[in-house]
Amino acid sequence: IYIIGYSFPITDTKSWDLIKMAQEIKTQPLTIEIVNPFPDELAQRFYDVFGNKINCKINRATFADFIL
Repeated sequence: IYIIGYSFPITDTKSWDLIKMAQEIKTQPLTIEIVNPFPDELAQRFYDVFGNKINCKINRATFADFIL
């Protein structure tokens, strides 16, 4: 799953529910790639919620830099 330039606020319950459902059907940790110049807070939120059931890959880039 790629999250590009979205802060994924904890109040966005529909998005969090989608990630939770995706994680629940996986037998291995769910991999999420965060594309954002400042991804640390979001990655920490994912680890706080999912612990070792998720793997965050960090791409410190803007969307334009990511697609080039």
